[in-house]
Amino acid sequence: MTIDHKPDDILKLARQFMESRILLTAAELNLFTLLDEVPSTAENLAGRITADLRGMTILLDALSAMGLLIKEPDGVYRCSPDVAACLSDRSPHSVLPMIHHANHLWKSWSNLTSKVSGTESAEIPASTARNTDDMRAFIGAMHVVGAPLANKIVTAVKPGEARNLIDVGGASGTYTIAFLSTAPNMKATLFDRPAVIPIARERMAEAGMADRVRFVAGDFYADELPGGHDLAMLSAIIHQNNAAQNVELFRKVLHAMVSGGRLW
Repeated sequence: MTIDHKPDDILKLARQFMESRILLTAAELNLFTLLDEVPSTAENLAGRITADLRGMTILLDALSAMGLLIKEPDGVYRCSPDVAACLSDRSPHSVLPMIHHANHLWKSWSNLTSKVSGTESAEIPASTARNTDDMRAFIGAMHVVGAPLANKIVTAVKPGEARNLIDVGGASGTYTIAFLSTAPNMKATLFDRPAVIPIARERMAEAGMADRVRFVAGDFYADELPGGHDLAMLSAIIHQNNAAQNVELFRKVLHAMVSGGRLW
């Protein structure tokens, strides 16, 4: 199959990054949350976050042209309920964490030319604060992806009489929460890197389940897993490993299970 490319099609493709950048910048400045709270003029909003008025006005007008904001005749900008549900951090169904993760990916993808050409300069180590922000954005994005699937996965697994779950690479506990909600007598071990554990503790506390979860910090590539479990969950791990890494990971999971335990 051949595609008859027209110049306009190519130019449209080259310009598509512009709308993405507008959305990412608005999310980075948390404008959707601010306007969900209080509709504002560009001047008021720029004052609230100490931003450049001209730049803020252009950004808000662009968002309005994209249909992501509504601009009233008196110059007040506001979020419609459907946009606020997706992009305000006040919404329980917000995809804002995924947008923040995309913002961090933007920085990586911007180095594609130098990476491919072999001219990439030595990378400057990121600050601790930046690493923490990146981690929170990634973990938040994984929750956005996993939350709509979690209950369906638990239904498919059928935990039955299982009482001790280990969630390997459990992130903020999206699947752990779903399992514990379904099985009131179940307890869980959430295993992930040390930097992730505080994020998991926060989400478990919000869910009222922290007392049913043992949080274990570690690296499943380097460390053994804690034992005594009859159900194991592996999510978004196997696809990134080579065959040898997966064989080793499965060995560790096996040793973490009691006789008759199941792996999902």
